[in-house]
Amino acid sequence: MRTRTFVTGLTIATIAIVVAERAAFAAPPACSSLGPTVLTVESGDTQEPLLKSLGAKLVVSAAMPITLVYNTTGSCTLINDMTNGTKLAVALKYIPLPNDPNAVGWDPTKPSPTCTTDVGGNAIDVAISALFVASCTQTPLPAGLGAIEGPVQAYTWIVPKASAQKSTTAEEMYFTFGFGNAGQVTPWSDETFMSIRPVTKSTLLTLAAAINVPAAKWKGTPFDKSTDLLNAVANATSPDKAIGILGGEVADANRDKVTVLAYQAYKQKHGYWPDSTSTSFDKRNLRDGHYLPWSPTVYLTAVDAQNVPTNAKAKYLIDLVLGNPTTPPFESEGLDVVVAKGLIPDCAMKVKRTFDGGDLSLYTPAAACGCYYESKVPQGAAPAGCTACSTTTPCATGTCRHGYCEVQ
Repeated sequence: MRTRTFVTGLTIATIAIVVAERAAFAAPPACSSLGPTVLTVESGDTQEPLLKSLGAKLVVSAAMPITLVYNTTGSCTLINDMTNGTKLAVALKYIPLPNDPNAVGWDPTKPSPTCTTDVGGNAIDVAISALFVASCTQTPLPAGLGAIEGPVQAYTWIVPKASAQKSTTAEEMYFTFGFGNAGQVTPWSDETFMSIRPVTKSTLLTLAAAINVPAAKWKGTPFDKSTDLLNAVANATSPDKAIGILGGEVADANRDKVTVLAYQAYKQKHGYWPDSTSTSFDKRNLRDGHYLPWSPTVYLTAVDAQNVPTNAKAKYLIDLVLGNPTTPPFESEGLDVVVAKGLIPDCAMKVKRTFDGGDLSLYTPAAACGCYYESKVPQGAAPAGCTACSTTTPCATGTCRHGYCEVQ
C-alpha cells in the first residue's frame, strides 16, 4: 500500500512539474523583452498577411533585424489612435524568432503569438490604414505626423462558390445594402444572408463611397474580422441569397471558397472584375481604371519636413513595402511579399485618385514596375514586350528595374 501511495504521489508531482513548465513556456513574454529591434504597428486586419510574411523575413535579417509587434483594428480606429498619440495597452501580436519557445513551429500561415505591453502601453511607431485618412476624419494630421501612400488594395463583392451569381451593378448594390429586405433585389433580398464590416473598417467605407450609401446606413450583419465574414458567406445555407464584402487580397487567397463578382459602376456600360479575367490575378482592370472600388493603403508615422520617416526601422519597413532602395540592402525583394499577398504596388498603377470614391486620373509612376508586377502575381507572366534584364544584361531601351526593362 505504501509503495502504491508513493508511486501515485511521485506521478502527481511529475505531472505538476510538467504542467508548470508548459505554463511557463505558454506565458506571453513582455513585448519589451523582445529586444531593441521592436517596431510597434497598428494595422487593419487585411494587412496582417503582409505583416506576418514580411515580418518573418525581417526578424531574421542580418541587414536590418526588426521584430514587428502589432495590433489589428479598424482603419478609422487606428488613424484616431495615431493622431491622438494613443498607446496600445492590449495584448499585442508579434513575429517570433525561429527558436522562440512560445511559438514552436510558427510560420506566417499560423496565428501570431502574443506579448504583454509595458505599464501604460506601447507607443505606435507605424499605423497602416487601408483607405484615405479623409474617409475617417477631416481634421488635419498633427505636425510631425506624415501620411505615405503604399500599395493599392481592391475591395470586392463576394458570393459563395455554390452561388450562380457572377456579376452585379452599383444600382443593385445600392438597393441591396441601402434598403436590405425592402430593396427587393433578386436574389439578395434577405438581410440575414448579407454580410458587412463595421463602420470603422476600410472595406465598408470604401465600398460605401463607391455606391453612395452612407456606411452607417448599410443593411446586413457586421463582422469585425475579415475571416469571420469570409466563413459566413462561404458556408451560407442558402448560397444564392448570400453576399458580402471583402478586401481583394483576402478574397484572392480564398477563391476556392468564394466568387468575386464582376462589378459595373455608375455610368459604366459593362461590368469588370479587378483582374482581366475571373481566374487571373493581374489586376489589369483595376490598374487601368475599369474596376473602381479600390483605395491605397496609407502608412502613418513620424516624419521630418520632407515627409521622410524619422524612425529608422519605420523607414526601412515602408521602403521595403514601396519597393524603394534600402540601406543596408535587404536580403530579398520587399515587393515580392507585397505582390504575393494580393496588394498592388503603386509603381504598377496607371490611374490615381485623391479620395475614396473620387474620379480617376491618368498616372505615370516615377519608377514603373508593371512588367515585374505581372511576372510575380499567381499564375502570372510578364506581358509581351517586357524584356528581362540584370546587371550583366542591360536594357537596350528603358530602365532595368526589379529584373525588367521598364519604360519609365
